[in-house]
Amino acid sequence: MRIAGLFSFLSFALPSALLARNIEVKEPAPYSFYDNTILQIQVRGEYGRYLRFAGRTVNRYSGTPGVYKPGSPGSINCTDYGTSITCNRTGYQAPSYTPPKPGGIQRQGFLYDLDCVDGTFDRKGDYLSSGGGMKGWMSVHQDPVAKEVYSKYCRIIDELPKYVEGQKAISTAIVSPSTKPWIYTGGRCTSREKCFGMFVRDIQKRGNQRIYDNKLFDPNNPVTQTSPFYGELKKVANCDTREIRTYGQLKTRTPTPGTFNSSQLDYVCTGKLSQEKKEINKRLTNFEEDEWVDVLLSKGNVEFEKEKNQTKSLTWPEGFTIGMMQVALCENLNKRAAISYVRKYLKDENIDLKLAKRDDLWEIARKDNNNPYAMKPPNCR
Repeated sequence: MRIAGLFSFLSFALPSALLARNIEVKEPAPYSFYDNTILQIQVRGEYGRYLRFAGRTVNRYSGTPGVYKPGSPGSINCTDYGTSITCNRTGYQAPSYTPPKPGGIQRQGFLYDLDCVDGTFDRKGDYLSSGGGMKGWMSVHQDPVAKEVYSKYCRIIDELPKYVEGQKAISTAIVSPSTKPWIYTGGRCTSREKCFGMFVRDIQKRGNQRIYDNKLFDPNNPVTQTSPFYGELKKVANCDTREIRTYGQLKTRTPTPGTFNSSQLDYVCTGKLSQEKKEINKRLTNFEEDEWVDVLLSKGNVEFEKEKNQTKSLTWPEGFTIGMMQVALCENLNKRAAISYVRKYLKDENIDLKLAKRDDLWEIARKDNNNPYAMKPPNCR
């Protein structure tokens, strides 16, 4: 009675919306894989051919028919002892019947091993039939999960982490120790609290691709101070398509022309630096990393000082706005769309959005001016 009374009280005391909540539980996707589990495995002492990963799939297995066994009557052997006879039956087997077992479907996670050379895979625990047995190695075309991993990850297998028994896999995007210096490719320092720079080192050429160490120097950003990356990532650039991705990953992005990322990509692909950046790099070689802010803020920062002298009538936000305006003009956008385009980038940089509507800045953007902040995109006049 007390429990019933308490429930009755709660029914009136709580809002009806709370009592009627419908909590939806989403069903896992039938075909999927976990990209952070994809590892190289060692077979016959070598890496570079086989992958191991976890995925979910649908495995249909066959049933088994019913089986009737008639048994055997055996034989009877009798022995005559004169006054008595003894008989024994041997070899008798009673009839038996094993009912049929229906087939079924496994909708679950499996551990996959995949051969990148032969295009085959093996799932651990996938039933062949309800009577027992496993399917073994099959073509990747028999499982959409295996086919997807084969088509996307086998081509970058050398970039993937290696599986070692009993050890945790370490991301291959972690920058390895190097004695080569970091090369400054761009950045902005207006105060000790607002200072960042972009650096690269150890550029390796592979056809149209460049593999390199990338560093975001931002001492006031806690993310860049977090283990194990510390703002450093190994990256891959495609110099033909101008796409960049993190080493060992597939997702790519194309830097917006006129940005620091675009300038860094130019250096990675061409090896060319402006004279101002060369001067900054000469100075940085004489200082430790914890002194970089002082160098980038100092009057000896040739790049900053020269740009400031060349554009005495422009503030940095105005110069940046002109650069984004020129990119918008290259896209042949109408006026409203161009202003929206510029506002998006101003918002990312925490710059006053009203600058996107200033006609005097649009006029400068349309001219072939010498504003170093603008960084007019190539092949766009």
